[in-house]
Amino acid sequence: MERVCPTCDREFEGVSDYPLVFVSKFVRATIPEITSFQIRDNTIYVGPKSECGNPRPPKEVLEYFKENQAERKFQHDGWDWVFEADSHIWSRKTNLSIRDTIKKLLGAPDYELKPKIWEVANYNRSQKEQFAKDTVMKNINPYLDRLESYVGKEVPSSHILPKFDTRYGYNRIPETQYQLTFNELDRPYTREFLTSKELPIPDLETPEPTRKVVFAITECSGGSISVVHYRAIVGGLAYEGRLKNN
Repeated sequence: MERVCPTCDREFEGVSDYPLVFVSKFVRATIPEITSFQIRDNTIYVGPKSECGNPRPPKEVLEYFKENQAERKFQHDGWDWVFEADSHIWSRKTNLSIRDTIKKLLGAPDYELKPKIWEVANYNRSQKEQFAKDTVMKNINPYLDRLESYVGKEVPSSHILPKFDTRYGYNRIPETQYQLTFNELDRPYTREFLTSKELPIPDLETPEPTRKVVFAITECSGGSISVVHYRAIVGGLAYEGRLKNN
């Protein structure tokens, strides 16, 4: 396996340096039971008569709060929905429909023209524990399945890299605030760093010399200075970098 560029003598550092990769081994790791996840959806949902252009909650959620206006929480399809009835919402009005205009002309009391609180309130949603873990793995598993199908095959190196939305250098796992990081174990200090985080590294040893990578779920926090928290390793891969078809 080539480890230095034959043209410029630059040392290859990872998968992206090679045009082709032969996948020698793949290991899917089990997330420890003590690892907990919580997904926060930062989207602000609004009621059906809100003047905002924000998305609306599912009809089942709106129907529940319509029938249970004293309630503030409701679980639907794995999500915990929270109904926020701030004091300023009581005075909020929507554009008058023709029917409401007629009511006003006939002298109907003003309060009848105001929408119900659930119709203009803000809604937030989150997932906890098993539901959140299922959402994370639902999005990761197709990628891991694809890597597993490459064992014993030579593929373009681009096929090995995650295809998730990349933000600030991280591959964001859809529907979550978590990222899937691509960690080259041959790079200095990577193995030592992951071990210091008490993350078990899968057995990726092979008879032939190979490079090794692991895939970890991480979460960023902090303000202007982002801190990356490693949550769990979900798999690993051993590969031979190749410059041309053998």
